[in-house]
Amino acid sequence: MSPFLEYQAKLAVSLAVISLFYQLVLRRHTFFNWNRWYLLFYSALAFCIPAIDLSPTIRQTELLTHPVIQSIPTIQHFSSPEPVAPVSEVAATPLGLDDYVLILFVVGCILMSVRLGVLLYSYIQIKNGSRLVRDEGVKIYHVAKDIVPFSFGNAIFINPELHRENELREVLLHEIVHVKQKHTLDVIWSEVLCILNWYNPFAWMLRHAIRQNLEFIADRRVLEQGVDPKEYQYLLLKVVGVPDFRIANQFNLSSLKQRIKMMNRMKTARIQLIRFLFVLPLLSILLLAFRSDIESLVPPTQAAPTQASASKSQNVNDSTMYIAGILLDGTTGKPIPDFPIAVTVNKEDKGTIVTDKDGFYAMEFEVKEGEEISYMLTNENSPYRDFGTASTLGRIKELRNHNMNIVFLGRRPENRFQNDDYRFSDWYRFSFDPAAINWTATSKEEMKQLMMEHLPRFAAENKLKRDFRREYKRPKEVISKFRNGYFDRKRELVGYESVTEFFLDGEKVSYQAINMAFRNKPAEVAYKDYKNPYGINDKMVYLTFPLFKDTPPPSLVSDRNVEWIDVEKFDLAVLEKEPYMLDGFRQVYGVGSNLMPQKEEIKRVAVLKGALARYYDRSLKKIWWIETRPPAEVQGRPEFANR
Repeated sequence: MSPFLEYQAKLAVSLAVISLFYQLVLRRHTFFNWNRWYLLFYSALAFCIPAIDLSPTIRQTELLTHPVIQSIPTIQHFSSPEPVAPVSEVAATPLGLDDYVLILFVVGCILMSVRLGVLLYSYIQIKNGSRLVRDEGVKIYHVAKDIVPFSFGNAIFINPELHRENELREVLLHEIVHVKQKHTLDVIWSEVLCILNWYNPFAWMLRHAIRQNLEFIADRRVLEQGVDPKEYQYLLLKVVGVPDFRIANQFNLSSLKQRIKMMNRMKTARIQLIRFLFVLPLLSILLLAFRSDIESLVPPTQAAPTQASASKSQNVNDSTMYIAGILLDGTTGKPIPDFPIAVTVNKEDKGTIVTDKDGFYAMEFEVKEGEEISYMLTNENSPYRDFGTASTLGRIKELRNHNMNIVFLGRRPENRFQNDDYRFSDWYRFSFDPAAINWTATSKEEMKQLMMEHLPRFAAENKLKRDFRREYKRPKEVISKFRNGYFDRKRELVGYESVTEFFLDGEKVSYQAINMAFRNKPAEVAYKDYKNPYGINDKMVYLTFPLFKDTPPPSLVSDRNVEWIDVEKFDLAVLEKEPYMLDGFRQVYGVGSNLMPQKEEIKRVAVLKGALARYYDRSLKKIWWIETRPPAEVQGRPEFANR
């Protein structure tokens, strides 16, 4: 789902919750002014709620795995919009479903805006054909047409010929309330709400509720002026009809029966104001449902050791080694119970173990000091892809006495879902400070507890991969952003938005810039750097030019294309701003081999120009050539005539 569609889905849910809460909890009570501000504030807040992600806060407070939070389903975090490349650089591509939906949305908004424009034009026409009879804060216009009384802004429009004198007083009292309380702003907002959500029935319900509640407010204020309720209600029945100007605050509405019912209703007890507080838990649930289901990958040093492991790490029996894991369905993410696993230790068959209801398996071995155990776990005859894992225990000093895996198994018919293996030993080795993590466990129960505590992190990442591969059969972009993950054209997860930085030709850029640079050509990662075990990169570097090339043709190496510079007069600072080759290799910021020579090391300096410069980089008119080695040791050195 595109970011736009995800946002619209979340907005629709927000408006639905706000509208239904009003209809079911608030509408029948006489807190009309409170209802007015509820409808205005929360309908506006609905546009902001989809952009709020509570995941960082939940993560900091360690509530991510709380059963209450886990029980709330997520409406996934929307990703950033796809980049739009310049027309001159990008070939036309066929429109997808998301594009057609966006076009339909825009067309609907335009038509709704035209509708609003027509209403405003009709208002201007009525105003121009009316006669101003009073201008003292509230303007009153007499209209010769057969219209229903209405107000707009600070003006009231009425045909006095259609009403008796006592009726005119009640009509004016009603419309003055609309004017003084600036109800026109509410009406305009309700129209804007429907322009932006013309497809959403809950937006239209909110529009109706806003306008209806304004009439409740005006009716109540009229009755508070001493007007007889029955006479006022007969007046409403008399003037009922189809209004000519639907954007205005009208004296009558189609819900006349509901207005009369609310006038006859006793005022609600103030204790019932507590109902407005009930919306807060609903909004909290809504925000939790909009949370990102994927945690940003952080260095494992930031994870706190479990209570079990921390408390017993000093009492480990070094002669006991454990092998344990959890198996889950790679399609559904659910545990795989009763899964048989054949065990081989030091090439000797040790029988079969079976996973429990949580997909957990474990075994233990007594080992002599210095002894190594080579083991293999296999299952080749299940509905899942062949499962197998093997390792040697005894050499991994930092793990001391165990090996733990969490594996998501792909089903055989669904070859696109490969087995996804998360090894706790990898997480340990990639730690900046291994002492900060203690994966040590002293029993099978502790191992299971440890793995279950960390399972939500791996399950969330696996779900992200699964969902992406379902929606993107053949990604077109070099980097596709899906929720808060980055995927390559092979549909592999390569980074997270809060972790991964992208570089293009030495400049830090967004992933959209990478896509634009390689829109119509293949792209390769020139360099990447990661300090975590599963290829979740901290840095990905792309180049539009090669880092080195073979010796150029002699025809390109002419005096006009080569200018030699006196080494003594050469300013080394120029290399900080301009491209250069060092001993035949292009030096680029962000690449692991990026080097800056020392002034005393430089033996020769030249500026390569024109066609010779373009040989190394098609986008350049010149490039510096720096040599610190003897000519024979310079990679791909041009055949200079004078050096």
